This record gives sequence, C-alpha cells and structure tokens, in this order.
Amino acid sequence: MRIAFVKSHIPIQWQSCVSIFANLKSAYSLLEPNHLEVSSSYDYQENLATVRRIREICADTIIFAGYIAEHFKELVEAITKEFALDKNKPSLVFHLYGNFSIEPNTWLLINNHIQKYPCRFVCASRRQANLVRSFMHPFAAISVESCSFPVNTKAFYFDPKARKRIRDRMNWGNDFIILYTGRITPQKNVVPMLEDICENFLSKGKKARIILAGTFDTMTAPLFKGGGKHGFSYQREYLDFLENIPSYQQKRIQYLGHKSHSELQEIYNAADTFVCWSTYHDEDFGMAPAEALATGLPSLLSSWGGFADFERKNCQLTPVEITKRGIEIQTTKFRSDLKLYFKQQKSLQRQRSIFAKEFAKSFSPLAIKKQLQTILLKPALPFLGFSGKLQVHSRLINKDLGGWIYSEASCKDPYYFLNYSHYTGQKNGK
Repeated sequence: MRIAFVKSHIPIQWQSCVSIFANLKSAYSLLEPNHLEVSSSYDYQENLATVRRIREICADTIIFAGYIAEHFKELVEAITKEFALDKNKPSLVFHLYGNFSIEPNTWLLINNHIQKYPCRFVCASRRQANLVRSFMHPFAAISVESCSFPVNTKAFYFDPKARKRIRDRMNWGNDFIILYTGRITPQKNVVPMLEDICENFLSKGKKARIILAGTFDTMTAPLFKGGGKHGFSYQREYLDFLENIPSYQQKRIQYLGHKSHSELQEIYNAADTFVCWSTYHDEDFGMAPAEALATGLPSLLSSWGGFADFERKNCQLTPVEITKRGIEIQTTKFRSDLKLYFKQQKSLQRQRSIFAKEFAKSFSPLAIKKQLQTILLKPALPFLGFSGKLQVHSRLINKDLGGWIYSEASCKDPYYFLNYSHYTGQKNGK
C-alpha cells in the first residue's frame, strides 16, 4: 500500500482537532512509515506540483485527514483531473468530523469530482456513520466506515504516582473528585449538570469536589434559531449559578481554566470520575472523555453521538432522547451511577491500570492502525454520490445563511429529529 497523506495548508484552530489530526498521523505512520505527506492549497500551481508528487510514488491511497473540507476541495479537483483517464485510480479516503453537516456546499462541489472514484468516508463513531449515510445515495452508503479517532496513549495513561502528587499540590486531600474538562458551552450542558450534582449529590459534609478545566467557548450554535447563548453570556450563567448555591457548595467547586495536555494528564489521574452531559450537535467522537478514559478514569457520559462507543465497565452512559419538550437527559440513572462510583471509589481506583490498558486496546494509535488497515485492504467501490437530501440541506443553509435551519432541538422540528435521532439511536419521537 502506497499512501499519500494530505494535511491542511491552514493551521488548525480547534484544540481537539489539533489532537485528532496528530493522532491520525501517528496511526498512519505505523501503518505505512514511508508514506508521502503533502499539503492542500488554494493555489492551482501548487496543487499541480502536489499531484505530480503523488503520481511519482504511484500512490494507490490518498488520505484526507483535515477537518475542513473547504481547505482541500481544490486539491481533490486537481487529483481527479490528473487520474481521470487512468484505469486504476487511487482510492480517496476522507476522515469526516462532526462539522460535515455544516459544509454541504463544499461536499457537493467535491461530489462532482469524486463520483466513479473508489472512495471511503471514515467516521469517528457508529452514530456519526449513520448520520452521514443518511446523506448518501442508497447504494453509496457502503462507502461509509466507522473507525474511532486514535487517542495519544503516550500522553494520556494511568500514573499511580500522580494522584497523591497533584492532590497534595491542590489541597484536595482524600476528597471524591468529580471532573469536567473541555469547552464550557451551552450544548455541553455544563450548568444544568452542575445544578443536578449540587442538588442531588453534593450535600453538606460530603467529602467531594467538582473541578472544571477548560475555556468558556464564545461560539454560538450554528444552524439554530437565535444561535443559542453566546459564550460570554454562558459564563454569566455559570457565575449566576454559583451565586445561588449555598456557600459550602461554592467552596467545593473549583474552576482551573485552560490546561495543557501534560497538566490534564495529571488532573485525570488525580480525579475519581469524569462527567459530561454533552448534546452538542457536532459530537461525533469526544476527545476529552477519550483522553480521560485513557488514564483509566471512571466516567459518566450522556449517550449522545460518539459517546455511545465509549460504553464499558468504567464508563456508564446516561440515556438521552429527543422529545417534544426538547433534548431530555435521563438524570435518574446519572444520579444513581454517581452515587455508586462514590461508594466504590477505592475499588475503582485499584482497577484503573486495568481500565487504561483495556481502553488502549481499542483506541491507541496502534489499535486504530490495525482497524484502518482492515478498512483500507477491502476493495473500495466507485462512489455513486450523495443523495438529494444533501442538496436540500445545502439549499436550506444557503437560504438562511447567517441564520438558522433548525427552529429548535426537539421533535417539534421534524428536520432536526430526522438528522439527530441518529445521535440518540431513536426511531420515533415522543
């Protein structure tokens, strides 16, 4: 297998996507150490030079691992023109991110060039793959594969010595540490989650703390009516929440701000459970919980989107449904699971090394390399194109550019339910 690996010519902005790209690169380096690495470009001559390099090495597989399709659409066009008359065309492999549904115009342009080329669309979770298939020609759905993003298990791993070291430094003592890391934004449901923990778990005298690490995201919710809360107003909502809880609970909640990977590695090892109620519309995978699980940290997650693939002995899922009232998280199970983790904290801590090793067997770069190898060795069929649904989606976005296409996240919006019921596994709304 001769691989050409395409990186974006524009620096990646999102921290999670920086990690994902680097981890994918590691997995492909294990698969083919001598692969050719090239950059996409908006410049015609630069793309021609790149295509010549791809032909010179006789690449039979071209990997597009960037998260913004707009960045590589011109290179795709140049590649398909170069190999148009070749009997044996290279396979085109696109790693899809959660923003796939936000770029329908770009994917329709790419669609014009890649039809009849052997293609694979690799999604980071089973539920994302189901959503993407819904935008495909019925006979093209076979081109969609599911393979998790790799997790850097050399940066995130179980370290038994870190627990005492960090707890001593942070004055956490033997408290039960409930941890959330990542973007603090409305669709992550951070404030409602904190309210529920304070009301149903963090009683007076209980030796427990809530630790938050991350930044308040200033991005609103694209494609939704009103765009949702702005990041700064959500920070205000968080501060209002703090002002309205008892002082003993205020003292038990600590906001650490942004932390580096090395700092997060230590914080994960010092914590007792990771929690996240995300119902973010782009939650195709979930790098923050994945990195937490890589350290063996017991976790409680919503069952939304890519999170469903993390379920295991030390990762319990809280069911999520789209109803007429909106997105509903079945908090009763979350509460009982949190209380059980609190009761079993010593036993779970003793098993963390085992949990971390088991997770690495499925999500390390080496594990993902094996999964990718299996996918790439299967014959790739000529791509038959996206369905009319993507064209409709594109027209809706163009019509309401800068506005919204979903009126609300509930069954009252049939189009929202049509798409995001894939992220809950529902067949019917309530």
